[in-house]
Amino acid sequence: KKVILKSELNEESGIYVFSVEDNGIGIESSHFQDIFQLFKRLHAKEEYPGGTGSGLTMTRRLVEKHGGKVWLESEEGVGSTFYFTLQPQE
Repeated sequence: KKVILKSELNEESGIYVFSVEDNGIGIESSHFQDIFQLFKRLHAKEEYPGGTGSGLTMTRRLVEKHGGKVWLESEEGVGSTFYFTLQPQE
């Protein structure tokens, strides 16, 4: 599996946009909000071992605490891209 990390500065807003893209199984859009719930897993541990279901929750909380946003785009069978924004420190 391939993972692509990107970062860019939006010159107009001065906000950094980071993305993490994979070519995994993808996520159905009806689950987009579910995956940010603490300890929520979309698959049984037997199917996809590892993880506790807390990583995306902690990521969202940390990013929002710093004034940023987290979201994703995904297509089943193609993969997902997770985005988050951060404002530069002054």
